[in-house]
Amino acid sequence: MKRISTLAAAATVAMTMAAAPASAQLPIPIPEQPDVAGIAGGAGGAADTGNVQVLNGNSGAVSVLGDSRSEGGDTAARSGDAYGGDGGDARGSGGGAGRAEGGDGGRAETGNVQAGNGNSLAVSVGSKGHGRKHGRSHSKARSEGGDTFAKSGDAHGGRGGDARSGKHRGEGRRCDHRREKGGERTLGWPFAWGGEGGDASTGNRQFLNGNSLALALFGGAWSEGGDTLAKSGDAYGGDGGEAGLLQAAMR
Repeated sequence: MKRISTLAAAATVAMTMAAAPASAQLPIPIPEQPDVAGIAGGAGGAADTGNVQVLNGNSGAVSVLGDSRSEGGDTAARSGDAYGGDGGDARGSGGGAGRAEGGDGGRAETGNVQAGNGNSLAVSVGSKGHGRKHGRSHSKARSEGGDTFAKSGDAHGGRGGDARSGKHRGEGRRCDHRREKGGERTLGWPFAWGGEGGDASTGNRQFLNGNSLALALFGGAWSEGGDTLAKSGDAYGGDGGEAGLLQAAMR
């Protein structure tokens, strides 16, 4: 009697499995939501109002038999104010850990670059005729270098973007671990990085400007270099963006 009951139970189990749908035997895998939701704010645009001047106002005079005179021209540069764009704000949240990065503030520069401007050169070898003295010809060379002037405006580096990161609202309490095949995996926490403030520069760069050279082989030579002046505006580096974690409401 025991044997008949066992056979009947086995037949019942076999019929139940045959009647079950195919989908119950082959479960469809459901893709898992990512743990980290990342979002980044755009970087602020750079601003530059600096002027670049090279080899302007130079002068040269060469005389083989007679006097020579050379004067370099003046060079001036003035730049306006520059404001670097602010970095974009970022707010991230997701099913897992939220990651947000605020954009960096834009760079601002108003510095002027001036090189090789206002230089002068005068060369005289000798004069002919009544200027002869002691068996030598007298010559005169005169050179005057031009002035160089630069003035830059104020520079304001862009402010770094704010960053906020947190969780979605949802039912149930937050679970710090998730069970998976082969063990447990710890969920990451939200991360937030405030953007860096933009750099600001108003420095002027000037070199090889207003030079003068007078050369006379037989006679007097006169040379005067030009003045060089630079004035920079104020520079304001951008503030770094704030970073914070948003607290999610759990039910």
